Amino acid sequence: YGLVTAEYQEEPDNSARDVRLPLSDSPSLEHILETKLPLSIADARSDPMLDNIRDVIKARKIKSILIVPLIAKGTVLGTIGLDAIDEPRVFTPEEVNLAETIASQIASAIDNARLFAAEGHRRREAETLQAATQALSTTLDLQGIFEIILSELQQVVPYDSASVQQLVGDRMKLIGGHGFPNLDELLGIEFDLSEKDNPNYLVVERRTPLILTDA
Repeated sequence: YGLVTAEYQEEPDNSARDVRLPLSDSPSLEHILETKLPLSIADARSDPMLDNIRDVIKARKIKSILIVPLIAKGTVLGTIGLDAIDEPRVFTPEEVNLAETIASQIASAIDNARLFAAEGHRRREAETLQAATQALSTTLDLQGIFEIILSELQQVVPYDSASVQQLVGDRMKLIGGHGFPNLDELLGIEFDLSEKDNPNYLVVERRTPLILTDA
């Protein structure tokens, strides 16, 4: 996705954990993504392949580094970086092979975890649709239906508050919601779409979803 994140770091500290690096600024990681091969760097302090993490290398006094790709089903999921701090060294072929074996096991674990998470999400989606169907078939209370459907939706599409608005002529009327402490006060509020100063104007005009990243 264009970024690499340090998810785990062994001793001596966690200073690089959760550091996010653009791949476009990371020659070493771009190289690994292209070749899918380990990258052993004997002099980490001066090698241009590591320019993007030079500050980390200096801070942690890293002398040499071995970067091994995590590959599952032919796709690079990430990398393992093994650092030598005490003195510069060249990782032996045997060490590289062992690191690749361990990396393969880790990649499989990550891939299985992602598949499990995806399956859980699909199951929650199915349960949400089932709950919505049951709500529509068991009650005629509109607010009750909104409450059930919107609360179920929150389980699969996390949000803080949601509103249901009905188009009446050229006006949008708020008729339901979830997550508002003062929902009763908001019900019935109307927005004039002819003013074209409401994002719902674009939704109605285009008949497509609209995402505002900075509301």
